[in-house]
Amino acid sequence: MKNALKNFLRALIVLIDGGPQRDQFQLEQAHIAGQHLASLDQLLAKRHAACNHRKGGLIRRVKSDTSIAEGLNNGTSASYAVRKHQMMNGDIWVDCIRCGKKWRPPVHQDFNWFERKFRTQRFQNYVAALVEYDTACNFETNNSTSSSILCNFYDRKTGRQANGVIREMYATIGG
Repeated sequence: MKNALKNFLRALIVLIDGGPQRDQFQLEQAHIAGQHLASLDQLLAKRHAACNHRKGGLIRRVKSDTSIAEGLNNGTSASYAVRKHQMMNGDIWVDCIRCGKKWRPPVHQDFNWFERKFRTQRFQNYVAALVEYDTACNFETNNSTSSSILCNFYDRKTGRQANGVIREMYATIGG
């Protein structure tokens, strides 16, 4: 307890006094925060990988708390525990209700496969993401898809459909 208080006071003095020590302290704090975010990402990835995204779950024999958790986490139904929402440009967003995994249509600019370097690998990653998204869109569920008002966007110069612009905008705001 005393050490934690000493560290807190030392950090407070460094922040108030300023100078190169403050810059170093802020850099250390940013590094620690980055490590925490990376570990959270790893935990989420493990949780998403362990989930089968199905409804239901049977608890056959209660041996321990983990057997209850396994029964509840591993759905046994033919239906998937997902909710689907159709956005105004026609894209469908799929969310797993159990683990929170989100499937969004892949955005070209995120994969940047137009550059020469690693073009084949980036294109393969894009195709893999597209296949995963299509699979999620085809999950059978007895939930109904919610939707917003459907609109199509067109480029004035070419007259071609420009829904990709909306998809890129959604990608920057998250979801």
